[in-house]
Parts: sequence; C-alpha cells; structure tokens
Amino acid sequence: MTDPSTERAIGRLEGKLDSLMNSVEEQKTESSAGRGRIYRELEAIRVEASVSNSKIENLEEQMATAAPEIADIKRWKERFIGMRMLIVFMSAVSGGALVAGWKWIVIRMGM
Repeated sequence: MTDPSTERAIGRLEGKLDSLMNSVEEQKTESSAGRGRIYRELEAIRVEASVSNSKIENLEEQMATAAPEIADIKRWKERFIGMRMLIVFMSAVSGGALVAGWKWIVIRMGM
C-alpha cells in the first residue's frame, strides 16, 4: 500500500506531533504555575495594603484624639516662653535698680 519512505515520514511527523503536544502541555503547566504564583503575590500585596490602610486609619484616629492635647502643650510652651522673658526682664530691671542704688549710695557718701 504505502512505501517505506512514506511510512517513515509519517512516523517522523507523529513523533514531532507528540513532541509538540508534550511541549504545549508543559507550557500550559508552566503558565498555570506562573499564574498561580502571580495570584498569590497579588493576594499578598492586597493583604499588605489592607493592613497598611487599617494602620493609617488607626493613626488618624489617634492623631484626632491627640490634637487637643498637642494644642494644649503648645499653649503651655508659649506661656513658659513668656514667663522666661518676664523673668529676664525683671532681672534686668532689678539689676539696673541695684546698680543705680549703689551709685546713689556711693555719691551720697562722697566717694
């Protein structure tokens, strides 16, 4: 019916077709594994983003409750700065008065 060279060619074609089908199956398996890995990584990123968002919301809530206390601390800081300025001014005035008084005493004594 068919000559041996045709059968050999058909055999080679069958071998190449089997090889090609195996290659396609391997690629399907590899791409499935790759997609699975990508989906796992995306899920990990999604979970990490969710955790980060919850931490940010927590921090915003804490800052909202701490804002009045921070403002209070700033007011006290300004008051202490004013108090220090007043103490320095009063020290300068009393020092000047002391020098003026000492000078007056020295002049009265005739020195």
